[in-house]
Amino acid sequence: MGRTVMPRNGRNLKLGKALRDARLAAGLTQAALARASGITQETVSRAEAGQVLSGRLLFRIARALGLPIRLGEQEVSR
Repeated sequence: MGRTVMPRNGRNLKLGKALRDARLAAGLTQAALARASGITQETVSRAEAGQVLSGRLLFRIARALGLPIRLGEQEVSR
């Protein structure tokens, strides 16, 4: 899987903080979330730091955390 890293910006940092807060609220370590989402702990760390790798990886993390995914006003998945 290629690594396309988007640069950090305010939106990515807010998303990273939200993912971290959700992970901590679920009582998961980065390693446990990585296992639950089928990705590496390094990827979870990058996402939490605001370096989102891809929408597909975000979807996997959100699904493992039980978070809804929205595109605009439409919920895509839970």
